Amino acid sequence: MAKASRNKAKDVESVKKTLFIKDRIVIGSILPKQSNIITMRLAQDIQKRVELTQADFKKYKIIIGKKGGLQWKAKKDTGTIYTFSSAEMELLKLQIDKLDKENKITDDILALHTLIRE
Repeated sequence: MAKASRNKAKDVESVKKTLFIKDRIVIGSILPKQSNIITMRLAQDIQKRVELTQADFKKYKIIIGKKGGLQWKAKKDTGTIYTFSSAEMELLKLQIDKLDKENKITDDILALHTLIRE
């Protein structure tokens, strides 16, 4: 049994990515709104990990701007390292590929694409 456990641990590789506030917001916007159970669990796990917290709002002085979008002190945002499983990374890649096929890539999503594909 110990051998099987080691093989499973080997199969679940993790990837570390440095995300900035904008990356975290964009990730939340590209996750699927509906899918199968496994995909939605992965999406929920990613969302919970990268969502903005009250501490983030205070640290980065995040406010809702006059046009309704979020604004923050970009100079304070030096990035935070997040760990993603290979399955979570695959989901993010699939979502970006889907948006690409639909011609829905924005500048923000393009920047995230580069980060995810590194």
